[in-house]
Amino acid sequence: MQWVSTGTDAASRASMLLGGQVDAGLLTAPSYFKLETQGLKVLTELPDHEDIYVSTAFLHKRSYLAEQRGRAEGLIRAHAEAIKRFYDDKAFAVATFKAFDQPESEADISRVYDIYVKRNVLDRVPLISKAAIQATIDRLAEQTPAVRKLDLGKVVDNSLVLKLVKDGWFEQTFGSAVREEQERKIAGALG
Repeated sequence: MQWVSTGTDAASRASMLLGGQVDAGLLTAPSYFKLETQGLKVLTELPDHEDIYVSTAFLHKRSYLAEQRGRAEGLIRAHAEAIKRFYDDKAFAVATFKAFDQPESEADISRVYDIYVKRNVLDRVPLISKAAIQATIDRLAEQTPAVRKLDLGKVVDNSLVLKLVKDGWFEQTFGSAVREEQERKIAGALG
């Protein structure tokens, strides 16, 4: 396989695919929908690969976290409540996406929503996993070997999310159906 530089946006990758300059490209929904109508086939999708991690992370200095713990916890709660609203209210989610990405059709946005919901793409319990951190380190270590020496316990702090789990906040917010996700995420969480 030979990697080809295609630019930074999906439009340039799509153009290269259509022009025959590359045989495959990484595109996100809804950009690949138009290519499907032109006869190109989806080979695979990221949510189909458990070993590819897309994590939500909130970055704060330790000093900020110590001083503003309540504010940081509020951010985590607001984020989780937004994800709940996303899963519970398709019309609202589609309208919100449309408000910020005008060129996309409502039908395409609706299809993206359906893909996200079917594959449960958005984490309700945003614990950073050991595997996701290790995958990041492995990727970074190719260019910066010193990254392997990081003390991950000093880099990642899942304590606020774990506190919310212990307090039952995610179950209150999402209902008992979130228990399986909580248990799975805790088992694989860093720290």
